[in-house]
Amino acid sequence: MKRNSLDYITAFITSLLIFLLPLFSLIYSYNFHVFLSKYFSNTQNKFILRHIVRFFRGEIDINNVFFTEQAIKHLQDVKILIIRLQAFIFILFVLLIILIIIYERHRIKFPFRKTSIFSFIIIGIFSLSLLSFKNFFTYFHKSLFSNKLWLFPNDALIVNLYTQDFFKWFLITSLVISLLLSLIMFIFSKENSK
Repeated sequence: MKRNSLDYITAFITSLLIFLLPLFSLIYSYNFHVFLSKYFSNTQNKFILRHIVRFFRGEIDINNVFFTEQAIKHLQDVKILIIRLQAFIFILFVLLIILIIIYERHRIKFPFRKTSIFSFIIIGIFSLSLLSFKNFFTYFHKSLFSNKLWLFPNDALIVNLYTQDFFKWFLITSLVISLLLSLIMFIFSKENSK
């Protein structure tokens, strides 16, 4: 494989990880769910939020004490997506480790600059979604869910816990963390090139 192709593949994989890891870690952060719900939910119930996060983590099953059957099925669909995301991140990590071994074996410098540029592009693309978040939110759900279980009445508990503003700030926070990681990568690329 040519060096340039190797650099682009490595940069792309690393930049995907820079984008996905903050998103993934925030999904599993009970404290972050509580923090966002304090400002962007129509109801605050730490117990239910803890229950949902523990369900996503695989610690407990979701039950119908709090949610309707529709909400339970949707949360189960979300959990499947989270598991797929986790598997995808794992595959990216394995590929990145293999690539790092190749770089080390051939004493090639890691493509920090290309990685930061790819990361800035990914962050920029997802930042554009914030301009019309409602449309992005709808498209996201239509693309990732084969059913209409994500369409809830306005008074549903799950909608009041997880409002669109909640998800918007979830994405903003993830993008800011990714941006900081990308900036560190960019600064490191400048230091590494000296």
